[in-house]
Amino acid sequence: MTTTAPDRTSNLKLKMETREARIGIVGMGYVGLPLALLFSSERFRVTGFDIAQDKVNILNAGGSYIVRILPDAIQAAQQAGFRATSDYSRIAEMDASSSASPPRSTTTTSPTSATSSAPSSPSPPIFMMASSSSSKAPPTPAPPRRSFLLF
Repeated sequence: MTTTAPDRTSNLKLKMETREARIGIVGMGYVGLPLALLFSSERFRVTGFDIAQDKVNILNAGGSYIVRILPDAIQAAQQAGFRATSDYSRIAEMDASSSASPPRSTTTTSPTSATSSAPSSPSPPIFMMASSSSSKAPPTPAPPRRSFLLF
């Protein structure tokens, strides 16, 4: 039986409310890592995705490469279920995901090109966290603390 869109939405909402949703954050830099820690502190199971294996190794060892984020914060997130990976095929296991990666560049590898095949199951819903390097865009006010739940 095929799951309809309203059923998927209701199921995702229930998983979010009960904190059973698996959240994927693509990009473990200065935007994605704090976002992953925020979801983790709200009792979600979080998987951080990054193409840089050294970042993945540091995070999985309980360390931090961002000065303002202490290793204790990473270790607390690990106790809540946080893990990092460079295996982008695992995005198919997520109930929802967020892209916190920088804009595309012709000189760097994008996370989407890091995988050799598309996931066999439907992609998780994606909600975007974007940072702009352009000074033309007006500043966006910070959303209320729980607005990331999309409900």
